Amino acid sequence: MSHIGDRVDRFTQVIKEKALEALLVTTKENVYYISGYYGLGQWSTAPAKAWALLMKDGSVHLMVPSSETDYLAMVDFSAASVIPCGQFHYVWGENNGSEGESRKMERVLNDTDGVEISDLQTALKRGLDRQGLRRGTLGVDEDALSLEGYHGIRQIWPGEIEHCSAALLHCRMQKMPDEIDALRRGVAATEQGYLNALSALRDGITEIELASIVEKTLVESGSWPETTVVGSGERSAFPNALPTNRRIRPGDILRFDIGGVLDQYHSDISRCVFVDSATDRQNAYQAALLTGHEAALEMIRPGVRADQVFEVITAAVHGAGMKHFKRHHCGHGIGLHVYEMPMISPADDTVLREGMVLCVEVPYYEVGFGGLQIEDAILITASGCEPLTTLKRRFDVIPLTRGGKSMPAPW
Repeated sequence: MSHIGDRVDRFTQVIKEKALEALLVTTKENVYYISGYYGLGQWSTAPAKAWALLMKDGSVHLMVPSSETDYLAMVDFSAASVIPCGQFHYVWGENNGSEGESRKMERVLNDTDGVEISDLQTALKRGLDRQGLRRGTLGVDEDALSLEGYHGIRQIWPGEIEHCSAALLHCRMQKMPDEIDALRRGVAATEQGYLNALSALRDGITEIELASIVEKTLVESGSWPETTVVGSGERSAFPNALPTNRRIRPGDILRFDIGGVLDQYHSDISRCVFVDSATDRQNAYQAALLTGHEAALEMIRPGVRADQVFEVITAAVHGAGMKHFKRHHCGHGIGLHVYEMPMISPADDTVLREGMVLCVEVPYYEVGFGGLQIEDAILITASGCEPLTTLKRRFDVIPLTRGGKSMPAPW
């Protein structure tokens, strides 16, 4: 949370550049970014259940459901004021809670001055009234708003409204040191899940059993599982393969595309192995994809455009013999959302900058043959890029464990 002030400064710059009176932040990622607040409803349901009003002076005013004020007692958040809204009934003991968290929650709930605030729109009106705002242009982070919510804001605010979600996404592209640390730790936890799953590979094990090992490892690390794609054999060609009771067999391609969320920051990595043996075609395709992947890592540095990286990847894979390789993107930014800007695609001419964290991926899905994928998280440095993923990229041939014999380590 030590960089909250710097994050607020980034969003406040949007207020200045667009000559706004204030900025209403609605997406769960952006509310967390400038306040540190998150709640169960905020991260598990849509539309968003909490908003934040950012003023020109950098003060943040939170509007949260009364049912989730306990999160405000438990998390390290930063806000000038909190306006609870909606009905929820707490019963207070004689001492109203003697411990720090209980007393902190009581103070938040007492901030309503006895006025019943039914919903977020009413809470916003109260926040605007407190700040004396009546006219001008209100910036709105529109991406998380329902149509009803947007119309509600229109009824409350008599002035102009300017959509700002795209500008705020740009603000989040370059990561702060604490964000990089969270992303690095998330990658490490996900890698360990992959390694633990491979260590358990044995005759008769199923996709679901391997997926459960990945997810158990993530939970034990303090993460929660977000994406657990485990596809084997022909199912490895399914980009979003849901793990099944299919047993892993000799000759399978076994593809993992996995990630979790640690301290609200996402991880997303992918690796494959060949079970017992690999065909010449599998090895040739692996080599071509790896050529494209390594060409990207050699090229990525500040000043290079995202679309140029895509072109280099595609050309390298084609040059290595896979003339039919075709993709719509070969990577994406990552952070509070698993897909952030920029996209490594022919349509994105974003200039890469130091501090961006990208997932570079070169996947290939052929129904009837299988799927092959390499995906690394990388940090753009002053002179190039640093892989946050430490797993080796070449796909190993991994034997199934049989008759009590141990499997060689896959790293």
